[in-house]
Amino acid sequence: MKFTALFTAFVLLFLIVIPVSATEIPEEVPQARYICDADGDGAVTATDARLILRFAVGIQYTDGFGWWDGTCSIYCDANRSGSVDAADARTALRIAVQLEKAESRAYVVTDSAAQSCVTDGYIKAECAITGETVYINYGKAPHSFVSEDRCAGKGVCCECHQTITFTPQHEFSVDPCRGVSRCIECNYTVYSEGHHKYSPSFICKVCDVGLYEEYQNVLSQYLVKNGEKTKDAYGKTVYVYEEADDYFVYSLLYYPDQNDVILYTGMAVEVEGEILYYESYYYIRNKYIDVYCSSEDALLVSCGARVDIEFVENGTGYGIDTTKYQSVPELAGQEEDFEIVVGSMSLLSFAWLRDFAQLIDFDGAELLFSNNLAFS
Repeated sequence: MKFTALFTAFVLLFLIVIPVSATEIPEEVPQARYICDADGDGAVTATDARLILRFAVGIQYTDGFGWWDGTCSIYCDANRSGSVDAADARTALRIAVQLEKAESRAYVVTDSAAQSCVTDGYIKAECAITGETVYINYGKAPHSFVSEDRCAGKGVCCECHQTITFTPQHEFSVDPCRGVSRCIECNYTVYSEGHHKYSPSFICKVCDVGLYEEYQNVLSQYLVKNGEKTKDAYGKTVYVYEEADDYFVYSLLYYPDQNDVILYTGMAVEVEGEILYYESYYYIRNKYIDVYCSSEDALLVSCGARVDIEFVENGTGYGIDTTKYQSVPELAGQEEDFEIVVGSMSLLSFAWLRDFAQLIDFDGAELLFSNNLAFS
């Protein structure tokens, strides 16, 4: 028994001290990957070309694939230039459409350094298949500043603590319809030519502002600058712009308290020796018209109507939907006749508004009236 125990112990000791050959623990070989396979899905496609181009122009974050890392850069530098550029994106696209053959590499990173605002970032790697060495340079990272310094164009970098002067870096909130870009930090404002994108109903698809409402805003600004400031019969402040000819009086009225613009059209006719007055009030924002017929003694007829701006074609009232009508007993039953008057006054209003829009160089004048056959 003693001999057996001693023999067993000797064998165990012998096994402990015998060196194990290094070849018995093989090194891990990196997995091969195609050159220009940016997303690592095992194929080179047009998507890879797009990702490489985005990285080349500075968009390092790629939707759906996370942050671009050093491994991506190594495999996407197809021409071994030391950086990923548009030429590499072109190579990826040529591979995707089989104009070039995809090559495989298995890179092992041998050295790297993160970029900072004072030192370049880089990565070195060696291919386990070909033995070639590649080098990618990322350049320096941008300096970082607090928002006040970014807007001012001068400040102390939060990383390297140097005082740097640079082009101001505003973060703009953009209103494309009015052409206004305003910094959300300091309110610095840049103006450009704005454009609405109108639907067939003249409502902007971006900001929901109607073209007629936009026209009213332009009119109100014009009237404040060029109209006569006065008080109406009820003591309300109003700005008035007036024109007249042998038959009609046209007045634009702007009430700043209600932010409302009204077009007044008036005329007088002689009927059986009596003077009758026709007055129309067109409310631009609501596309609503009120027409009154009166003598010097009394109000004879009043009529209100909604106006379909796309179908105001002639003086027959087509495109006018009467919503209210009242008259003295002697004129009862003449609603249809008076609707023709309402249509005529509406057409008169539109014609004058069109001419006035062109007079004040309103940008949307052509579009505003183009769908009305009477004005085309």
